[in-house]
Amino acid sequence: MDPRALLLCGALAGSGAVPGGPQDPTALVPGRVHAGEIDVAAPGSQCFVVELPDDVVALQLRLSCTLADLDLLANPRAHVDADGLSRWHGHGDEGEELLAVQRLADDALDGGRVFVCVVYDYDEPPLVDGRPLERVPFSLYARVRRAAVYAELVPGETRRDVVELAGGGLRTYTVQVPATAAAL
Repeated sequence: MDPRALLLCGALAGSGAVPGGPQDPTALVPGRVHAGEIDVAAPGSQCFVVELPDDVVALQLRLSCTLADLDLLANPRAHVDADGLSRWHGHGDEGEELLAVQRLADDALDGGRVFVCVVYDYDEPPLVDGRPLERVPFSLYARVRRAAVYAELVPGETRRDVVELAGGGLRTYTVQVPATAAAL
């Protein structure tokens, strides 16, 4: 496995279990929806892995599940603690959790591993029509935004632009600086 991987790994928050455990993570391809199932008869979790490039500027994760309240937790470079402590938490209404991290807002986002836990941490299973469920379907979507060179700047010329959230909240430019230049 490439060490520059984003590990999405299951943790049993509050259970004392080691997040990720002995299971091999499932590949999660950015830009594609992963459809899975999670055990909800007791606290349960799932693991995934996706590559993060060195030029990553934003990571967005979307977890959807209409039958159970699942949580989305993440840490850079380390598993989420067994007690559920994590640096990043998904937010949203019941049925959907969103987690968004940008390099400019959080210096811990860079190429390498980010551990993300999809967790069901209730002792009782959810009920549908009065019946307890054993497993529920969920979908997980990862989006990785990379820095892209938007334009080349020309010394002495003014350029007007707009930075938009849809573009990751970042625009990257290049400029040729002569070796003899005293300053940029």
